[in-house]
Amino acid sequence: MESTVDVLAALKRKLSEELDHAIAKVAAIEAEMAAVEAALAAIPQIESVEKAATPPSGGRKMSVKAMVLDALERHFPQGASALDLLECFAKEYGRDDVARTSLSPQLTTLKNDGKIARDGMAWILVKHD
Repeated sequence: MESTVDVLAALKRKLSEELDHAIAKVAAIEAEMAAVEAALAAIPQIESVEKAATPPSGGRKMSVKAMVLDALERHFPQGASALDLLECFAKEYGRDDVARTSLSPQLTTLKNDGKIARDGMAWILVKHD
């Protein structure tokens, strides 16, 4: 008869494999989305009159990194997916020009800088005391 430790270790291995598979699937979907975004970007579009996002207080156009940090703090305290962030950029900051392919590298940079982290499928703000 298997011990409890053996059963739990086997379950942990199985769950780890399932998680690896899910992460690989997400990466494949993100790559496909990037290809679609690139195709859409290649299609000439009418420029919107107001593309420049301004911070809530007004002033200069916010960078993508600044919008990520502001959106996670103000609109998504429990975290948000990349698509949630893009929708927020369009709705809250008037920035419908941010492509998914532009957002991903910015998220990675913010993660590497220790400002945000991944929690499952969501990006969360890292709290520094």
